[in-house]
Order: sequence, then structure tokens, then C-alpha cells
Amino acid sequence: MSLGRVVLTPSDRRSLARVLVLLNWVSVVTGAVLVLVGVYLWVELWRWEVVLSEGVVWAVPAVLVWTGLTACVVNLTGARLCLDAADVNRFLRWKLAMAPYVGVSLLLTAGVLLVAALCLVAAARLDGALEAGLSAAMRRYKDWDRHPGLKSRLDLLQIHMSCCGNVRYQDWFRVQWVPDRYLDRSDPGVRARLSSNVIGQYLSDSVPFSCCDPASPWPCPQTHLRSSPAPHFRSLAQSSRSLGLWGRGCREALETHYSSILHHISLIAVGVWAFEVRHAHNAPCR
Repeated sequence: MSLGRVVLTPSDRRSLARVLVLLNWVSVVTGAVLVLVGVYLWVELWRWEVVLSEGVVWAVPAVLVWTGLTACVVNLTGARLCLDAADVNRFLRWKLAMAPYVGVSLLLTAGVLLVAALCLVAAARLDGALEAGLSAAMRRYKDWDRHPGLKSRLDLLQIHMSCCGNVRYQDWFRVQWVPDRYLDRSDPGVRARLSSNVIGQYLSDSVPFSCCDPASPWPCPQTHLRSSPAPHFRSLAQSSRSLGLWGRGCREALETHYSSILHHISLIAVGVWAFEVRHAHNAPCR
């Protein structure tokens, strides 16, 4: 992108054109970088999309890809324009296109900076999106028929991210995560649990197997976590570490993961913006 007017000799014009063609091709590469990081972010979001509610975070990869593609097209056009600028006669056919090209280039430069700001806004709103998404996913965990694949995805999330529940492992105590088909309703204990709460669900002080930390020095209990009869549990505080469970909630784990990605992408976008601004202060191809 180039602004301003400078009168040059034919030799200087050819030298400047070669430099600006190179700068435009570098800008094409930076546009491709925006496309790649947009695709990478989309893949990362889709990886755990079962726990992400719809929000501004989903708009970021689309904006990155479209901004990057636009940058590639605009700078490829700029490279051709600068190449033709080496010959005054060839440049005349671009005369009418110069004003729109400069306008689009300025909008693109501002757009790259807005992408960086959007990444920061998305990072700030991650907490709410993850809280709603995780809560909904945990409630649907038992519905294998209506939500096939959700159980395995949530188990993989807890294992891969070394986390349990939304904020802590006790979050599983507030939802029924055992499918109805595995409940023996003729059992008095099961009937008592179903009738003990206003929502009529089977709530218990237990967690899925994916909450267990394989590095625990003793077997990981999944049930009766509030009052385990084992001697070592009576002697230790009932923390997640003493129980052999993952020590942090999945909201914290995912927020840390995605915030890091979004902040790095924001820095990349600022770097691209800085390069485009510097490019914009170069002499024009005319």
C-alpha cells in the first residue's frame, strides 16, 4: 500500500517499483499468516465446541480468514500495479483504479487493527461462553441417545485438559450424569435420591471416571466422595488432590488455553498492522 506523490526518473521508478513489489509480496505472506492463524483458531474451537456457547469468540476465526484473504488480493493487486508502474505507458491503465486501491488499502490496514481488538474482546468474554457451554454439556452428559458423542467428547476434554467439572469436581454433584437406563428404580436408595430434590434427578456425590488423575498415588474413588470410609480419606482433607481427582475445573483450563491463543493472535495482528502502516508510508508507484 502506498500514499503520496513523488516525481522520479525512469531509473528510479524501476528501482522503487521492484522494492514495492517485494513489499507487496511480503504483505501477501502476512495476509496468508492471518488466514492460517484463523484456520488454526477455528480448529481449536471446533475441537471442544461441545462446551463453547455461541458468542463473539466464534466470529474471530471467520474475521481473520476474510481479512487475510482480502489482504492477499489487495496486495497482489498492488504488486501488479507497482510492476506496471516501471513503465509510464502501462501505468496509465491503472490511473482510474488508484483512488479505490488506496481507499481499500487504508480500510484493510484499519481492519487488521480491529482484528487485534476483536481477539482481546473475545478473550475477555471467554469466561461467560465457557460457563454456559460447560454447564449445558454436563447436563446433557447422560443423554447418549439425543446427544451422541457428547459424553466421549466431554470425557476426552477432562482427560486431555486435566480438569474436572465446570469450576471444581463438586459441580458433578449438582447434575445427573448417570443415564436413566442404568438406574434400578425398584431400589429404595435410587427412589430416595430421585425424590430428594425438586428436579427429580438422580444426584449423588460421584464423578465420571475421566475426573481421575492417573498420577494419583492411590486408587481414585468415583463415588461417596463426601464421606469415604477409607482410612486415608478420613485422615486427609477432602481436596481434589487428596481424592486423586484433577485439581482444577475445565472452565479455568479452557480459558487459559484459549486466552493464550487469542492473545498471541492479537500480537500477530498488531505486527501485521505495524508492517502495513510502514508499507503505507512508502513512496507511491506513480
